[in-house]
Amino acid sequence: MPQCIEAVRMLKMVADPPPMVNAGLSNVSNQVPTPMRPLLNRTYLVMLMAVGLDAAIIDPLDHELMETIRIVQQRDGSTPAGALYLKLHDAVAAGAELEPTDVDMNDPKQAEIWKTVQVLLNKVIYTDSYLRL
Repeated sequence: MPQCIEAVRMLKMVADPPPMVNAGLSNVSNQVPTPMRPLLNRTYLVMLMAVGLDAAIIDPLDHELMETIRIVQQRDGSTPAGALYLKLHDAVAAGAELEPTDVDMNDPKQAEIWKTVQVLLNKVIYTDSYLRL
């Protein structure tokens, strides 16, 4: 996954004019158990938006995904999870990563996002049980 994020970043930087980039979001969560797919998709979309993704093939009926898009586009950090998504977006945009100090691990939603980022960045090997804990 980090390679795709960096590929989008590079396409936007080196081409003049920069190409429009589209992604099929559910590809990142293929073969993942259904209950865990939305979180992977949301988190990955935030990371791709940070590097200039122009459009994505998404599930428009996933209300949490639509809310996550709104949070990033409107810079709404009014909830702890929303604030963390914005930190993730800004870190990826800057070519950096979230730091453990950015996350309140006592907040289950923030812990889920953190763990998902670790999977997407290949920091930990994906297992269903890792994301469930």
